Amino acid sequence: WPWPGVGWKGLSLDDEAFLKSFRFFLLEDGPFDMRKAEACFRKNLGLPLKPEGFPLPGDLHALDRVLAADQRLYLAELALLPALRKHPLRTKDPDEASLFFIGYAPLLASRAYPCEGLDAMPAWEQKVAEALKASEHFKRRGGQDHIHLFMKYGQNVNPPLKELYEAGPLVATTDRSFWSISHNLPTPFKKGQVVLLPYVSSSYVDVDVDPSRRMDPTSWYFFRGTLFRRFGARTELVELGRQVTGASFEGHKMPSKGPQEDVLQNTSRLMRASSVCPCPQGDAPTSGRLFEALATGCLAIVMSPRDIMTNDLPFPSLIDWDAISLFSHSLEFLGTRTRGVARLAKQLERTVGPQADVHYKRRTGAMRKRALEAFHRHMSYFRNPEGVVSSMLFEAWILLQAKGVLEGPYVEALGAEKF
Repeated sequence: WPWPGVGWKGLSLDDEAFLKSFRFFLLEDGPFDMRKAEACFRKNLGLPLKPEGFPLPGDLHALDRVLAADQRLYLAELALLPALRKHPLRTKDPDEASLFFIGYAPLLASRAYPCEGLDAMPAWEQKVAEALKASEHFKRRGGQDHIHLFMKYGQNVNPPLKELYEAGPLVATTDRSFWSISHNLPTPFKKGQVVLLPYVSSSYVDVDVDPSRRMDPTSWYFFRGTLFRRFGARTELVELGRQVTGASFEGHKMPSKGPQEDVLQNTSRLMRASSVCPCPQGDAPTSGRLFEALATGCLAIVMSPRDIMTNDLPFPSLIDWDAISLFSHSLEFLGTRTRGVARLAKQLERTVGPQADVHYKRRTGAMRKRALEAFHRHMSYFRNPEGVVSSMLFEAWILLQAKGVLEGPYVEALGAEKF
């Protein structure tokens, strides 16, 4: 495969030093308290009501009935904050903390408003900034041992909170390449102070136990997405479908308005019946289809720019991405090379196609199993939000050692630098 070894660290959430020495303090008093916003957020989006957290009582698919696919990103904070409050590594003593988690979540705040008893965002963020400026723990290291969620890629941070976020804290977000996030907070992105999180998957793939797989040979290769999109047609994918055996690359367009439940239910069934799922980039190098392929046991082929993807996948210290997915050049790159698509098709047929020899089939079967395990342990917002939070905290712990902010067992191996 045309992909260099990228040195995934292969560490574990069971790391003894992490469990024994790491604790985090959650800032959740005063302007950091999001609990009222969470209730208004659910009400304003028409979500099933529950005090906090996932999974929701009764039918989890209710989420996909009321939310469009592009709104599912909003659910990340709704899952993470309750899991942070109950996390076993949380300390109530700030002097014990290695990391401070800023509880204010701007996407929740923006979607919760209007909400009785809550300030509008500029006034709210002014209070958050004042509280951080007054915090002795924030001033101690200029916020370098703090982290905040920033999932609202279409909105700006209001000054003076932006000035504080630019100066020190880590950013937890879903994609390093959402241009508006890196444009609004350029400094942490330039300095590599970013912890990447997985996308939120549909409830039809984020399940407790993987359903039995009834393989469909006519859908050996399956693509979930649109072949014709506002940023250009995926003509190379159409050509690839002509050159491999059993391709189902019809395209599945989500309705622009209203629930998208029928499409999500159908495509999740098709993904479980398929063996290989190409995952070309969407509006950013990663996309939701990568995580849904992992969750359904469909072997993901990540098709994105090589120089970007090594830094754009979540939890690289914990997940050996080369062991659970395959990588190729982007569709655009393949289209610029003589017989680029044909060469990829030949490789696919030889290694993961329906006629691949038994050696390759054993290897790809093991990859699917590892992918399912990795998804359920690290990337399931609905069924295991504590696992997502633990993975986020672990990566922050590793990153702060790499930056020379924290002492720890990996400082020397990471070649620690100073902020």
